[in-house]
Amino acid sequence: ANSRTSLPDPLLSRCPPIVLPDLTLSDLIAFAQRQGTARDLSAPALDAIKETLNRQHGREPELSLRIVQRMLDRAERLERRPVLH
Repeated sequence: ANSRTSLPDPLLSRCPPIVLPDLTLSDLIAFAQRQGTARDLSAPALDAIKETLNRQHGREPELSLRIVQRMLDRAERLERRPVLH
């Protein structure tokens, strides 16, 4: 999937892969803040996402942009749903 080990040498010599460093916790939090603000999420929703990221850091599954994106999607759905009386 995300490993170069199974790629043949001729391919690697013609199309060298770009190696990107892993994202840090501060990178993920900054991404969540920017995207949450762009989506007009409330401060409590963003705080909950940031707290979850801080608590999950260093545990399995490893945090990624995909996980943060899903957290933002879920927060947005919860904030946009109608209020039931």
